[in-house]
Amino acid sequence: MINGLAGEIRGVDRVVVFLRDSYLAKGVPVMMVWWGLWFHSDPRGGQSRERLLAVLAVAITAIFVGRLSALTLPFRDRPLHDAALEVIVPTGARAETLMGWSSFPSDHAVLFFALATGIFLVNRVFGVLLFIHAALIISIPRIYSGLHFPGDILFGALIGIGVTLVIFFGIARWLSRHSIVSLASRYGYISYPLLFFITFQTASMFDSSRDLVQFVYGIARAITT
Repeated sequence: MINGLAGEIRGVDRVVVFLRDSYLAKGVPVMMVWWGLWFHSDPRGGQSRERLLAVLAVAITAIFVGRLSALTLPFRDRPLHDAALEVIVPTGARAETLMGWSSFPSDHAVLFFALATGIFLVNRVFGVLLFIHAALIISIPRIYSGLHFPGDILFGALIGIGVTLVIFFGIARWLSRHSIVSLASRYGYISYPLLFFITFQTASMFDSSRDLVQFVYGIARAITT
Protein backbone atom coordinates (compact mmCIF):
# COMPACT_ATOMS: atom_id res chain seq x y z
CA MET A 1 0.00 0.00 0.00
CA ILE A 2 1.42 3.42 -0.97
CA ASN A 3 0.47 5.03 2.35
CA GLY A 4 2.48 2.36 4.17
CA LEU A 5 5.60 4.34 3.23
CA ALA A 6 4.33 7.49 4.95
CA GLY A 7 6.20 8.44 8.09
CA GLU A 8 9.26 6.37 7.22
CA ILE A 9 11.40 9.20 5.81
CA ARG A 10 10.46 12.73 6.84
CA GLY A 11 12.12 14.31 3.83
CA VAL A 12 10.07 12.19 1.44
CA ASP A 13 6.90 13.03 3.38
CA ARG A 14 7.56 16.75 3.11
CA VAL A 15 8.26 16.55 -0.62
CA VAL A 16 5.05 14.58 -1.23
CA VAL A 17 2.95 16.97 0.89
CA PHE A 18 4.48 19.93 -0.95
CA LEU A 19 3.59 18.39 -4.32
CA ARG A 20 0.09 17.62 -3.06
CA ASP A 21 -0.59 21.18 -1.91
CA SER A 22 1.47 23.42 -4.20
CA TYR A 23 -0.21 25.02 -7.20
CA LEU A 24 3.29 25.68 -8.53
CA ALA A 25 3.71 21.91 -8.84
CA LYS A 26 0.13 21.13 -9.86
CA GLY A 27 -1.69 23.66 -12.00
CA VAL A 28 1.00 26.13 -13.02
CA PRO A 29 3.01 23.70 -15.23
CA VAL A 30 -0.17 22.70 -17.07
CA MET A 31 -1.13 26.30 -17.76
CA MET A 32 2.45 27.07 -18.85
CA VAL A 33 2.05 24.33 -21.45
CA TRP A 34 -1.31 25.80 -22.46
CA TRP A 35 0.13 29.30 -22.95
CA GLY A 36 3.21 27.94 -24.71
CA LEU A 37 1.04 26.11 -27.23
CA TRP A 38 -1.17 29.18 -27.63
CA PHE A 39 1.71 31.43 -28.66
CA HIS A 40 3.39 28.67 -30.68
CA SER A 41 0.27 28.17 -32.81
CA ASP A 42 -0.44 30.19 -35.95
CA PRO A 43 -3.06 32.83 -35.05
CA ARG A 44 -4.17 32.93 -38.69
CA GLY A 45 -4.83 29.19 -38.86
CA GLY A 46 -7.05 29.15 -35.82
CA GLN A 47 -7.54 25.40 -35.40
CA SER A 48 -4.98 24.88 -32.62
CA ARG A 49 -6.21 27.94 -30.76
CA GLU A 50 -9.80 26.83 -31.09
CA ARG A 51 -8.82 23.49 -29.58
CA LEU A 52 -6.92 25.23 -26.79
CA LEU A 53 -9.99 27.29 -25.96
CA ALA A 54 -11.96 24.04 -25.99
CA VAL A 55 -9.49 22.66 -23.42
CA LEU A 56 -10.44 25.45 -21.00
CA ALA A 57 -14.15 24.90 -21.60
CA VAL A 58 -13.68 21.19 -20.99
CA ALA A 59 -11.77 21.88 -17.76
CA ILE A 60 -14.59 24.02 -16.38
CA THR A 61 -17.19 21.43 -17.39
CA ALA A 62 -15.18 18.54 -15.97
CA ILE A 63 -14.66 20.14 -12.57
CA PHE A 64 -18.40 20.91 -12.43
CA VAL A 65 -19.26 17.30 -13.25
CA GLY A 66 -16.73 16.08 -10.70
CA ARG A 67 -18.11 18.24 -7.89
CA LEU A 68 -21.68 17.32 -8.83
CA SER A 69 -20.72 13.64 -8.65
CA ALA A 70 -19.15 14.12 -5.21
CA LEU A 71 -22.27 15.86 -3.94
CA THR A 72 -24.80 13.40 -5.37
CA LEU A 73 -23.04 10.05 -4.94
CA PRO A 74 -22.98 8.38 -1.49
CA PHE A 75 -20.58 10.11 0.90
CA ARG A 76 -17.25 8.40 1.38
CA ASP A 77 -14.81 9.27 4.17
CA ARG A 78 -11.27 9.95 3.10
CA PRO A 79 -8.80 7.24 4.17
CA LEU A 80 -7.16 9.81 6.45
CA HIS A 81 -10.43 10.25 8.37
CA ASP A 82 -11.41 6.57 8.63
CA ALA A 83 -10.16 5.42 12.03
CA ALA A 84 -10.59 1.76 11.07
CA LEU A 85 -7.92 2.06 8.37
CA GLU A 86 -5.23 3.46 10.68
CA VAL A 87 -3.79 5.58 7.88
CA ILE A 88 -0.43 7.17 8.63
CA VAL A 89 -0.39 10.98 8.52
CA PRO A 90 2.76 12.05 6.64
CA THR A 91 5.17 14.51 8.26
CA GLY A 92 4.02 18.04 7.47
CA ALA A 93 0.41 17.06 6.74
CA ARG A 94 -2.64 17.78 8.90
CA ALA A 95 -5.10 15.04 9.83
CA GLU A 96 -8.08 17.41 9.52
CA THR A 97 -7.35 18.30 5.88
CA LEU A 98 -10.61 18.31 3.83
CA MET A 99 -12.58 16.95 6.77
CA GLY A 100 -16.23 16.59 5.75
CA TRP A 101 -15.48 16.45 2.02
CA SER A 102 -16.29 13.20 0.25
CA SER A 103 -13.27 11.48 -1.25
CA PHE A 104 -15.17 10.00 -4.21
CA PRO A 105 -14.40 10.92 -6.91
CA SER A 106 -11.16 12.92 -6.81
CA ASP A 107 -11.83 16.34 -8.33
CA HIS A 108 -8.08 16.75 -8.81
CA ALA A 109 -8.04 13.63 -10.98
CA VAL A 110 -11.13 14.83 -12.86
CA LEU A 111 -9.57 18.19 -13.71
CA PHE A 112 -6.00 17.19 -14.49
CA PHE A 113 -6.83 14.12 -16.55
CA ALA A 114 -9.36 16.23 -18.47
CA LEU A 115 -6.64 18.81 -19.13
CA ALA A 116 -4.14 16.13 -20.14
CA THR A 117 -6.66 14.59 -22.55
CA GLY A 118 -7.50 17.98 -24.06
CA ILE A 119 -3.85 18.93 -24.52
CA PHE A 120 -3.19 15.49 -26.02
CA LEU A 121 -5.80 16.28 -28.68
CA VAL A 122 -3.84 19.45 -29.47
CA ASN A 123 -0.27 18.17 -29.12
CA ARG A 124 0.47 14.52 -28.41
CA VAL A 125 3.93 15.00 -26.93
CA PHE A 126 2.80 17.53 -24.33
CA GLY A 127 -0.37 15.51 -23.78
CA VAL A 128 1.66 12.43 -22.81
CA LEU A 129 3.82 14.55 -20.49
CA LEU A 130 0.70 15.91 -18.80
CA PHE A 131 -0.72 12.40 -18.36
CA ILE A 132 2.53 11.52 -16.58
CA HIS A 133 2.21 14.71 -14.52
CA ALA A 134 -1.39 13.83 -13.62
CA ALA A 135 -0.31 10.38 -12.45
CA LEU A 136 2.92 11.21 -10.62
CA ILE A 137 2.42 14.76 -9.32
CA ILE A 138 -1.36 14.89 -8.88
CA SER A 139 -2.53 11.37 -8.09
CA ILE A 140 0.18 9.53 -6.15
CA PRO A 141 0.73 12.26 -3.51
CA ARG A 142 -3.01 12.29 -2.75
CA ILE A 143 -3.04 8.52 -2.23
CA TYR A 144 0.25 8.58 -0.29
CA SER A 145 -1.06 11.21 2.12
CA GLY A 146 -4.37 9.44 2.70
CA LEU A 147 -6.67 11.90 0.94
CA HIS A 148 -7.92 9.37 -1.60
CA PHE A 149 -8.34 5.69 -2.26
CA PRO A 150 -6.91 4.52 -5.62
CA GLY A 151 -10.50 4.01 -6.81
CA ASP A 152 -11.28 7.69 -6.18
CA ILE A 153 -8.41 8.64 -8.47
CA LEU A 154 -9.32 6.08 -11.13
CA PHE A 155 -12.98 7.08 -11.25
CA GLY A 156 -12.04 10.77 -11.32
CA ALA A 157 -9.63 10.15 -14.18
CA LEU A 158 -12.32 8.30 -16.12
CA ILE A 159 -14.74 11.19 -15.61
CA GLY A 160 -12.17 13.72 -16.80
CA ILE A 161 -11.15 11.70 -19.84
CA GLY A 162 -14.75 10.79 -20.66
CA VAL A 163 -16.09 14.35 -20.42
CA THR A 164 -13.28 15.57 -22.66
CA LEU A 165 -13.82 12.94 -25.35
CA VAL A 166 -17.58 13.58 -25.37
CA ILE A 167 -17.62 17.38 -25.67
CA PHE A 168 -14.18 18.51 -26.88
CA PHE A 169 -14.66 18.34 -30.64
CA GLY A 170 -18.19 19.76 -30.48
CA ILE A 171 -16.92 22.80 -28.59
CA ALA A 172 -14.02 23.24 -31.02
CA ARG A 173 -16.41 23.13 -34.00
CA TRP A 174 -18.72 25.68 -32.35
CA LEU A 175 -15.77 28.00 -31.75
CA SER A 176 -14.75 27.61 -35.40
CA ARG A 177 -18.26 28.32 -36.74
CA HIS A 178 -18.52 31.52 -34.72
CA SER A 179 -14.95 32.71 -35.47
CA ILE A 180 -14.23 33.08 -31.76
CA VAL A 181 -10.45 33.02 -32.23
CA SER A 182 -10.65 35.89 -34.72
CA LEU A 183 -12.82 37.86 -32.32
CA ALA A 184 -10.38 37.15 -29.49
CA SER A 185 -7.48 38.40 -31.62
CA ARG A 186 -9.37 41.52 -32.64
CA TYR A 187 -10.33 42.39 -29.07
CA GLY A 188 -7.15 41.26 -27.34
CA TYR A 189 -7.47 43.93 -24.65
CA ILE A 190 -10.56 42.03 -23.47
CA SER A 191 -9.76 38.43 -24.39
CA TYR A 192 -6.26 38.24 -22.89
CA PRO A 193 -7.22 39.47 -19.41
CA LEU A 194 -10.14 37.04 -19.54
CA LEU A 195 -7.88 34.16 -20.60
CA PHE A 196 -5.44 35.06 -17.84
CA PHE A 197 -8.28 34.93 -15.30
CA ILE A 198 -9.53 31.56 -16.57
CA THR A 199 -6.08 29.98 -16.68
CA PHE A 200 -5.28 31.35 -13.21
CA GLN A 201 -8.49 29.88 -11.84
CA THR A 202 -7.76 26.57 -13.55
CA ALA A 203 -4.21 26.47 -12.17
CA SER A 204 -5.56 27.09 -8.67
CA MET A 205 -8.41 24.56 -8.91
CA PHE A 206 -10.99 27.41 -8.95
CA ASP A 207 -10.40 27.81 -5.20
CA SER A 208 -10.92 31.58 -5.09
CA SER A 209 -14.10 31.25 -7.18
CA ARG A 210 -15.40 28.61 -4.77
CA ASP A 211 -14.56 30.88 -1.84
CA LEU A 212 -16.46 33.73 -3.49
CA VAL A 213 -19.52 31.55 -4.12
CA GLN A 214 -19.48 30.32 -0.51
CA PHE A 215 -19.09 33.90 0.75
CA VAL A 216 -22.00 35.19 -1.36
CA TYR A 217 -24.13 32.20 -0.34
CA GLY A 218 -23.36 32.85 3.33
CA ILE A 219 -24.28 36.54 3.01
CA ALA A 220 -27.50 35.72 1.14
CA ARG A 221 -28.44 33.11 3.72
CA ALA A 222 -27.75 35.52 6.58
CA ILE A 223 -29.95 38.18 4.96
CA THR A 224 -32.88 35.85 4.28
CA THR A 225 -32.95 34.10 7.68
